[in-house]
Amino acid sequence: MTQMMTAPLTRPALLAVLGTGLLAGCGGDNGVTPPGPPAGLDIAAGNNQAGTVGAAVATAPQVRLRDASGKAISGVSIRFDVVDGGGSVSGDSVVTDANGLATVGQWRLGPTPGVNTLRAQALGYPLLTTFSATSSPGAPSSIQI
Repeated sequence: MTQMMTAPLTRPALLAVLGTGLLAGCGGDNGVTPPGPPAGLDIAAGNNQAGTVGAAVATAPQVRLRDASGKAISGVSIRFDVVDGGGSVSGDSVVTDANGLATVGQWRLGPTPGVNTLRAQALGYPLLTTFSATSSPGAPSSIQI
């Protein structure tokens, strides 16, 4: 009969073995996998609005940043800028929140009736989307003879 001799496990080795077993038993990441790289920048609110020249749109434009599987991505800078219509934005640089959402502070339409366009872009990624709004002249303020 052959007798096998083994060296006792040291405390650090024992903890490493136990820790590996515990992680394997509970999935390692508690079933929560982090999102992958940004794959889409989608309009969440504020597209296709109508308003008066020079006035702010009723709903602030909002985008959602997601990975290829649809998971929200937080902590990415989104830049909003006016493309057409001559309007303006405030709060134009926003970081996506825990739900992957970023909302411009305010979008004010340009001084001429017609189509206004606002672009949102995920900085550092080739992802962008555009919003449109149509402005019309306001009610006349006076009548002259």
